[in-house]
Formats: sequence, structure tokens, C-alpha cells
Amino acid sequence: MKITYDRDADAFYVRLLEGRFECDTLRVTPTVALDFGGNGKLVGVEILGRSGVKVVYDSKADIVSVLLAEATMVAESEEVRPGVILDYDASRKLVSLEVLDASKGVTEPGKVEFQAW
Repeated sequence: MKITYDRDADAFYVRLLEGRFECDTLRVTPTVALDFGGNGKLVGVEILGRSGVKVVYDSKADIVSVLLAEATMVAESEEVRPGVILDYDASRKLVSLEVLDASKGVTEPGKVEFQAW
């Protein structure tokens, strides 16, 4: 898993799968987009204007979580594609997303490489 951050654009990209993919992009909010490969797997997540992003891998549950807001209660969840869950707070603001069965769909989920420029 590789995370890049562009300070000038204030943009994160969380790359979950390594390799070259032709992707379909699903924009879930004005600041969050999900890139899906032809196989339906989530390839990456683009996050704009959010300097406090946190990525966590829970090896026991085998879930990668991308947290967009700290300590926010999830009021509603939506599975946008098989194994990809979006979590919303009570005002329907996206607060996190989860990738289920991460060891099957994420390149080295327990290892994170970070680059910033």
C-alpha cells in the first residue's frame, strides 16, 4: 500500500493495488474519488483538501480503513461495490471508508509507503 501527498494541491492518494490498471472513477463526494480497476477491485482513493487523513490496517478483521475525521460516530454505512464500505456521520458527511478482506485485494496491507512533495 502506498500513500502519496501533494502539499501544493493538498491531495492524498492511497494506492491499494500495485500495477497498471485502466480505472473507472466513482466520485463519492466533491473531495473523495474511488478508482476501480476492470476487475472491480478498488485500486486507489483520492482525497482532496483533507490534511488529517489516517490509514489503518486491522489484521484480525482484515480491513483497511481510511479515516477522514477523528472520533466521529458512524450513523450510516453504504456498500458502494462489493467489499467497499462508505461510512457517514449523522449529517451524511463521509467520515471513513473500509476495504473488507484487504489481504485479498490490497498489495501488502500491513506495509505502508509514504511520499510527500
